[in-house]
Amino acid sequence: MLRRVVVLFLFCLPSILYGWGNDVLIEVLRRSNDEYPVCFDVVNISDNLVFASIGSNYQSGNCRFDFYKSSLPDLNWEYLRSVTGYGRGLLAGNLDYFADTVYLLILNDNNTLEHLKLNPYTGTTIGSGWINYSDSTTSAILKVGTRDGHPRLYVCTIISGPNYDTIKVFRDIGSGFAQVYKDYISASSYRRTVKDVDITTKGDTVVVLMVYERLNTLTSDIGIYYYSFKDAPDNTFTVWHQGYMIANTSDNEVNPTISALDSVVICMYEVNNDIKYAYSLNYLEGFGINDFPYNTPDSIEWAPKIRKWYASSSRGFDILYTYGYNLFYVELHYVSGTGGVSWGTPILLSNQTQPGYYILRQRADLFYPRLENRRGYGLPVALWARDFWHLSLPLFIYDSTYILSDHYTAVRIRESGETGTSFSYSINTFGVENVRISFSKPIISDIEGSVISVDGKVVKEFIIPAGTKEYPLPVKVLKKGLYFVGLKVNGRMFVKRFIIN
Repeated sequence: MLRRVVVLFLFCLPSILYGWGNDVLIEVLRRSNDEYPVCFDVVNISDNLVFASIGSNYQSGNCRFDFYKSSLPDLNWEYLRSVTGYGRGLLAGNLDYFADTVYLLILNDNNTLEHLKLNPYTGTTIGSGWINYSDSTTSAILKVGTRDGHPRLYVCTIISGPNYDTIKVFRDIGSGFAQVYKDYISASSYRRTVKDVDITTKGDTVVVLMVYERLNTLTSDIGIYYYSFKDAPDNTFTVWHQGYMIANTSDNEVNPTISALDSVVICMYEVNNDIKYAYSLNYLEGFGINDFPYNTPDSIEWAPKIRKWYASSSRGFDILYTYGYNLFYVELHYVSGTGGVSWGTPILLSNQTQPGYYILRQRADLFYPRLENRRGYGLPVALWARDFWHLSLPLFIYDSTYILSDHYTAVRIRESGETGTSFSYSINTFGVENVRISFSKPIISDIEGSVISVDGKVVKEFIIPAGTKEYPLPVKVLKKGLYFVGLKVNGRMFVKRFIIN
C-alpha cells in the first residue's frame, strides 16, 4: 500500500535526492484516496540503533503505523512491519523507549487513547491496551521516566468539553495505566492543547512537566502555560504548579517544547516569526524570558525542538530550529554551579523545509521536526518531512510526503565547555581570514592548539604563547565549511566550533 508508492516517484527522485546532502530518505507517502501521513517520531535504542514510526490515515476510516530501524552511525533505514487500526483514523502519536521496549501512544480520531509496547529490533507488538476509551481526548503525550531502574510511564492529556477542559495524567508503574490526576478548568472561550512533556527528578521524587497552548476562541490569541507534578517515593502523585503562565500576549506564542535537566528547565516557543525561551534553574520557578540568540530580522525562525543530553563530564541541550527554509541544529551547554548557559555554533542540516508546507493538513505542527538525543556523546538524530506537489496530465494533482532523517555527521565531534575550571575562553564562530580566540585573562603558559575538520582530521596545529589574551588564528588557506578549534590545557582538551564563510 503506502510503502509501495515509492516506485511511482522515481522520475522525480534523482534531482531531489542529489540536493539533499546528508538527508536520508526513510519513506515516501502519497496523498490519494484518503491516504496521507499524520505524524512521525524517533527514539534511540542503543549506541548503534534507532527506531522510527510513521503514522498514516489510509483508505476510509482506517489508520496505520509503519515501523523502521536503522543502524548508526550510518543511517540506512529498514522497514520492519506495520500495525493497522480498523474503523478509526489517527490524530497523533509519539514514541518513547526504555530497556529494550518501545512505547507508542496513539490518539485516534474518535478521541480514544491507546498504547502499544514494541520490540525495537523486529517491530512486533509485545503488549497493548486502552488508556482512555470513554473520554473525548483531544491531545496527549507519553513520556517514560525511571525510578530504581524501573520504568514509570506518564501520559498527560487534555479532554475538551462544551463547558470545561479536563487535564488528566495517567501513570503505569508496572500494573497498567491508572489515572493519578484530574483537574477541571472552565472552558469559557478557551481551548487547550498539550504540546510537550518532559521528566526530571528532585531528590527521590520524579517531576513531570507539561506545557500546553491556550487558545482564546474569541480573539484567536494563543498563550503558553504549564503544569508540573510530583511523583513521590511512596507513589503519591500530586500537582506542584497548576496552570502557570509562561507567555501570553497578543503576539501569539505557539508550539512550545520543553526539556528538563536536573533542576534546569528550558521551554522554547515561537512568537512573531522569532524564537524565545524561558530559562529556569528551579523547575520553572522564577524563570526569565530570553530571545533566541540566532533570531534575525530578515527571516523567520520557527519550529524549535529541544532535548537534553548528559555525559560524565558535561551536560546540555540539543536544539533543532528552522531558519527560513533551512533546518539547523545548535547545542546549548549548561555550566554546572554557575547557572549559566553557553550556545554553540548553528549547523545547517537541511534546506528541504519550508514554512508553507502541509497547508492541507490538520494540525500541521505535528509535522515539525522530531529530535532524539542519544544520551551521552552519541550523535543526535532528527526526523522531518517535506511535501511535494506533482502534476500529471490531464490535470491530476497529487501530493507526496517525503519523510527524511539526518544523523548530524557535521557534529561528530562534540564541543566541550569549561565546566568546573578557572579557564575560560571564546571564539568568534564565523571567520573569513582569521578566527579570534579570546581568553578571559592572559594565559600563564603556552597552549597547544589544533584545527580539526568535521571528520576528525587535524588540518592545522599552532602554539598560543604565554601572556596572550587574544589570538588571531589564520584560516584563510582552509576551505569553506565547519571546523573545530581544540585547545590542550593542563592535559585536558577543550573544543569549540567555528565556520569559515
